[in-house]
Amino acid sequence: MKKTIAFLMALCFIFCAAALAEEPADGALYAGIDPWGNPLSVTLTSKDALSGVWSQNFGGNLFTQAFDNAQDGFSMEGALGDSDAITCRYIGTMALDGDALTVIFTDGEVTEVSSEGGSTSYHVAALDETQRSAILVPAVRGDYSGVTTLDAAHVEAFAAEARRLYLNEDWDAIAQLIDYPITMVPEVVIENADAFVAFMADKTVFEDDMEAMTAENCVGMMSNDQGICMGSGELWLRDIAFDGIEQVGEPALRIVAINGLAD
Repeated sequence: MKKTIAFLMALCFIFCAAALAEEPADGALYAGIDPWGNPLSVTLTSKDALSGVWSQNFGGNLFTQAFDNAQDGFSMEGALGDSDAITCRYIGTMALDGDALTVIFTDGEVTEVSSEGGSTSYHVAALDETQRSAILVPAVRGDYSGVTTLDAAHVEAFAAEARRLYLNEDWDAIAQLIDYPITMVPEVVIENADAFVAFMADKTVFEDDMEAMTAENCVGMMSNDQGICMGSGELWLRDIAFDGIEQVGEPALRIVAINGLAD
């Protein structure tokens, strides 16, 4: 039985990765993980001039900004999402190295301002030199039209938040994103959020599954009639208001399967 499960998870991983294999061109999307573990993507409108649009996801909120001539250095600054509570500032360079896009951060910081007026800053210069670079690979924005009417940006922002919570093993927050009832291995039916949190009290995540979700950039995820696959099947998402043919209610993405757990 374990061999069968391992085979199915490996097969799912191959399908999830296959969506990233198309050849890049001008206007192409590059995706990866930033030094802080957040999904990061860059759309190059010109590969020759290294100009395009930067999109970085912090807990489901996007920092998006256009840039020009990044091979000579880029400087970006602005608010995260719709709030001024978090601001981002980045200075660095980019370079195309074969099929990959390398981003090197030389300075900058992310600043979070609390409702009480205090602030916390994450300074780029505090990172070790080897941690200041991110390698982005050619990717294809996902087509989720067979499972939801939400656009890819909304789906992938939800996925990025689910990924963050899974990696942090924040089961209290995950509990609020689940479609109940949910069946957990070994065939335990969980009816509500309180029961899920109680069930997870003694659970952790297998190292291999943690690695798979760490590598998940939440772009171009595989989807089928079961939903949207994350990692090698650690999480599955589904729009519970989509009946497989049309949207029958307000779009509502939820987690419908959670795997990779150990006692």
